[in-house]
Amino acid sequence: MIIKKCLKLILLITSSLFYSLSLASEDLLVTILWFDEIEAGNDQVQMRYMITPQYLRIDNGNLHDDFILFDVTKKIIFSVNHEDRTILLIRGDNWKKPDYKFVADISHDVLEGAPAISGKQVKEYKIKVNDEMCTHIQYIPDMYKKEMNILKYYQQTLSSQQIRSLSNTPDHMKTPCFMLDVAYNDGIYYDLGLPVQEWHNRGYARYLKDYKQEKVAVKLFE
Repeated sequence: MIIKKCLKLILLITSSLFYSLSLASEDLLVTILWFDEIEAGNDQVQMRYMITPQYLRIDNGNLHDDFILFDVTKKIIFSVNHEDRTILLIRGDNWKKPDYKFVADISHDVLEGAPAISGKQVKEYKIKVNDEMCTHIQYIPDMYKKEMNILKYYQQTLSSQQIRSLSNTPDHMKTPCFMLDVAYNDGIYYDLGLPVQEWHNRGYARYLKDYKQEKVAVKLFE
C-alpha cells in the first residue's frame, strides 16, 4: 500500500513538472507591427515591433542581430548589442510636461482621399510651432488601444533619457520642435490610434507595412 502511494506521488510530481515545463515552452500570442523606418542620413530599414501586455521587443526579424526589450512594468529599456555583448539600460522616471515659452498649434483632421483601413477612416495629427511642422502623424483611430498604450510608455521612457541629458545639448539645438518632438515627447499621439505614417522634425520617418497577431517563442522576451 505504501509503495503504491509513493508511486502515485511520484507520478503526480512528475506530471506537475512536465506541465510546468510545457507551459514554459509554449508560444506566446503577440501583436506584431512591421514598419519601414528612416533616420536622417541612414538607409531605410524594416523593423518589427512585438507587443505583449508585459513587454515590447523591437528588432529587424533576424534573431542574431541586436534588439530592444522594454519591460512595461519596470519602465526599463534593455538595448542588447550581440557583437559587443553589452546591454544598455534606460530607466524611465516620472514624466512631467514642462511649461513652454511658446505655443504649439495642434490639429486633428480626417485625411481626405485616404482609403479606409480595417473599416476606419485614416486621420491625421499635426503639431506646429510658428508655422514650422514638428510632428505629422497619420493614424487608424482607436486601433490596438492597449498596444498603443505600451508604445506610449516606451516613448516616455526614451524621453526620460533625453531629459536627463538635456544639459549636454547645445542651446542652439533646443528649438521648439526639438523640445516637443525629442526632449519632452510624451507619445500622446498613441492615444489616438495606430500610426500608419509618421514624420518627425528631427529627420525620422516611419511607415506601417503590416500588422497581425501571431504566436512566437516566449524566449524572445528574455
